[in-house]
Amino acid sequence: MSEKPIRKKIRLTDYNYSHNGFYFITICSSEHKPILGHIEEGKMILNEYAEKADSLLMEMAEKRQNIILDKYVFMPNHIHMILVIENQCNDVVDESGIIEFIQEFKSKTANIYIKGIKEGLYEPFNKRLWQRSYYDNVIRNKDTYDLIWSYIDNNPLKWSLDKYYYDNSDS
Repeated sequence: MSEKPIRKKIRLTDYNYSHNGFYFITICSSEHKPILGHIEEGKMILNEYAEKADSLLMEMAEKRQNIILDKYVFMPNHIHMILVIENQCNDVVDESGIIEFIQEFKSKTANIYIKGIKEGLYEPFNKRLWQRSYYDNVIRNKDTYDLIWSYIDNNPLKWSLDKYYYDNSDS
């Protein structure tokens, strides 16, 4: 019997991701498949699926009083975003924090994609559409915020340097 590999913990231990703050989030497609579109002359071109995911992301943020979608960019195989949690009172924390928001986004966008597969619009995926977890960074100061904001802005221009890069000609 083979043992399951031990998953690396990527969340901060004992940190409540529902508390007020700024968060840099990266969600990656499973196997880094280019499910969201492609880069053309330094600009991200969203495919039909990514346009639906984009609309859903904005809709989800608008429905939540405590979550602000501050900045984001779709890339061919991942999404970067800055989310801001603003609860009225830090003692009474709204339960819909970062973790719940990302889980809902991934679930709903996976359902959209599965429907598209059934309609013959999208290529099937292996086991899951999105990677099991996501990457986060708690933004602790303005300098870091400014660096991340710039990184998100320039990410399509620097696609060939991105750690999730793949060559558009391969797709």
